[in-house]
Amino acid sequence: MFNYSCDSPNLPEYAIIGCKALDEYLEAFNTGDVNKWASALHFPHMRMAGDRVMVWHTPEEFIKDNDMTQLTKRINWGYNQWDWRHLLQYGPGKMHFAVQISRYTVNEVFISSFESLYILTRVNNHWAVQGRSSYAGVFAMNTGY
Repeated sequence: MFNYSCDSPNLPEYAIIGCKALDEYLEAFNTGDVNKWASALHFPHMRMAGDRVMVWHTPEEFIKDNDMTQLTKRINWGYNQWDWRHLLQYGPGKMHFAVQISRYTVNEVFISSFESLYILTRVNNHWAVQGRSSYAGVFAMNTGY
């Protein structure tokens, strides 16, 4: 088991690759464009939140189920940012990251923070998020995202 922080200097190359994939994921999410968000994922994609488990087999299924405008309407969402990201485990085709994300309104007012486990996989030599298990909506405001 490792504990490399994405904010640490002198990370091994594989940790840099994983941190970059997480940055690409969050950049895509923060655009509010579900098509871009889906492009930062591998499929099938799995998300566990609270007592719910969701699996999307294709980008099209994911896009149909995730209307980003609803997040903005419900809580005046503006963007998310990483508070911290720690690589816990690494193998040649998979990485596990423990992360904490904070959510802010369009006016940069703090909404909530929650911890998650992100599973990155390498498919066709490309790293992306394939699974997430989060406490979003469990200990914080229920947003569903």
